[in-house]
Amino acid sequence: MKQQLIFWFFLMAAAASAQPSVSGATSEDIRSIRGELEELKTMENRIQLRMRALEERLDNLDGGAATPVADTPPPSLLQSIPAAAVIPGQLTASAPAPPAEIEPLPTGDVSSRELWSVPLGSEGNLRLIDIALNFTGAGGWSTQGGEGLQQLEGGGHDPNVRGFTLQDLELYIGGAVDPYFNAQSTLSFSVNSEGETNFEIEEGFATSQQLPFGIDRYGVGLQAGWFFAHFGRWNQQHVHNWSWVDQPIVTTRFFGPDNLRQAGINLSWLVPFVPWYAHFDFGIQNSVGETMYSFGANDEIGAITEGGGGHGHLDMGLPGGRPFVTNDVNNLADMTYELRFANGFDISDSWSTEIGASAALGPNPTSRNARTWIAGVDWTAKWRPTPSDRGWPYVVLQAEAMWRNYEAAAFDCAGGGYECDGGWLPEATLKGFGVYGQALWGFYRGWSVGLRGEYAKGRGGPSYELHEKGNPITGDEEFHLESVAVRDDPYRSERWRISPLLTYQPTHFSKIALQYNYDHTTFLSRKNDHTVWLQLQFTLGSEPAHRY
Repeated sequence: MKQQLIFWFFLMAAAASAQPSVSGATSEDIRSIRGELEELKTMENRIQLRMRALEERLDNLDGGAATPVADTPPPSLLQSIPAAAVIPGQLTASAPAPPAEIEPLPTGDVSSRELWSVPLGSEGNLRLIDIALNFTGAGGWSTQGGEGLQQLEGGGHDPNVRGFTLQDLELYIGGAVDPYFNAQSTLSFSVNSEGETNFEIEEGFATSQQLPFGIDRYGVGLQAGWFFAHFGRWNQQHVHNWSWVDQPIVTTRFFGPDNLRQAGINLSWLVPFVPWYAHFDFGIQNSVGETMYSFGANDEIGAITEGGGGHGHLDMGLPGGRPFVTNDVNNLADMTYELRFANGFDISDSWSTEIGASAALGPNPTSRNARTWIAGVDWTAKWRPTPSDRGWPYVVLQAEAMWRNYEAAAFDCAGGGYECDGGWLPEATLKGFGVYGQALWGFYRGWSVGLRGEYAKGRGGPSYELHEKGNPITGDEEFHLESVAVRDDPYRSERWRISPLLTYQPTHFSKIALQYNYDHTTFLSRKNDHTVWLQLQFTLGSEPAHRY
C-alpha cells in the first residue's frame, strides 16, 4: 500500500515539473491548469492522511503505542518511506537526503519499465514492483495410503502421499502499471502423487486505481483478468496464506481441487455512506474449465483414465459421477455469476469482525439447460491487544458454511455411448452441504496453536461409477455406468474431520506447522484414519498486505 502512495507522490511531482509556462496562455488553459493543480493538492492531502494512519497502525503492530508526535512540522512524504519499501543502501531515516540529490521521475509518458524502481539519492531505490517466491512443502504419514489418501486429501495442493509433497512453488509479480491500473500475476508449480510437475497460472489480473467520470471516488473498483472468484473466505486464498496444511473438505467438493477461478471481470463497491466497512462484489466469469468444477467444467474432468475413472478412482469425475454432455457458450446465460456482500466492524479496541454472504450461479454440463447454484455465509473475528509484541498474542476465529444444488439432467445412456440399467439416468437434484470452523491462538511471540473441525454430506442420487468391460460377443470395450449409494461416493458421502495445529513462525517470511487429522468416512473400508503432516513455508521477496 505504501509503495502505491509513494508512486503517486512522485507522479504528482513529475506532473508539476512538466507544466508549461502560463505566460500568454489562454483563459481556458489557465482554468485547466488551476483545476489540475487543485486536484493534485487534494490527492496529496489524502495521501498524507492515509500515510499517517498507516504509520500509526504499523507502530501499534510493532509492539506498543503509536510514536508520540513532537511539536514539529509534519514529516515530508520522503521521510515516511518504510525500510521495507527501500532497497538496502545507505538508509538513514533521521537524515533524509537533500532535495538536490533526489532524481525526479522522467516527464511525459511513463512506462512500466521506467517505474521498476525510483532513485532516491542516498536513501536507496523505491521499489514500485514486488517480486516474491513462496515455497510450501510437507512431509508425513497416514494410516490410509495410495488412492484412499488422495481421496481424503482431495485438494490440488493438499499433501496426499506418504512421504514428501511439494505443495506449491509460487512466483508472484505485482505493481503499478500506470496511474490507472495496478496488476499482479501468480504462477504456480507443484508435483502430483505420480511425481509429475504441474504448472498453472493461478491468477493474472489488473485492478483499477482511477475510473472514468471519477466514479472511483465513490468506492467503485474494477478487476479484470484471470482470478479467484470473490466467494467466501477460503476460495480467495493462495496456498502460502493457508493457516492449516490442507484445504477444507467442502471447498474441494464444491469448487474442485484448485478453487473457483476463471477469466472474467469483477465490479466492486466500497459503500461510502455507512459508518462501517461494507463491500459489494459482482463478478462474471467463464463457466468452462477444470477450475469451474460445479459449473461448466470440461470433458476431461469425467474422462476415463487407464484402469478406470470417475468416483472410486483418482479422478473426481463430475458431481454424482454424471456424464459430461455439453458446456458450449451461446449467450450470457452460459456464464457464471458471483455476488458477495461483506460487512466489517470494530467491536472494541482489540476485537474486530467481518460477516459475509456469497452466491454463485451458472450452467453445468449435464445438459443445455442444467444449472448449479452455490450459496455461502462466513464469519471472521480477530482479537489483538494494544500494545502487542509484534502482533502477539492474538486470536483468529473463522467459520464458513456452504450449500450446493446441482441440477443433473436425465441422460440417454445408449445415445451417449454408455450402458446402464434401464437405458436412462433419471433427472435429479444433487444437494450438498459443508461447514468448517477454526480457531487460531497466537499465545507467545512466534508460536500459535489451532483447532479446526469440518463436516460435509450430500443427498439426492444415487451416484454413478464408470466401469470398462468387454462385450463377450463382439469383444469390444464398453463403458458401464453402475449406480452406487451416496455413502460410497468419496465426494458426496457424509464425513467429518478434526485437525489440531501447532505453528512456529520466527518471522513473517517463514513458518513451520505440525498438523494432525482425524478423519471419519463411510466410503473407505477403514472408517477412521489418522494422518500427521509437518509443513515448511518460506518467502523470498515481498508481497502486498493480505486481506482481512
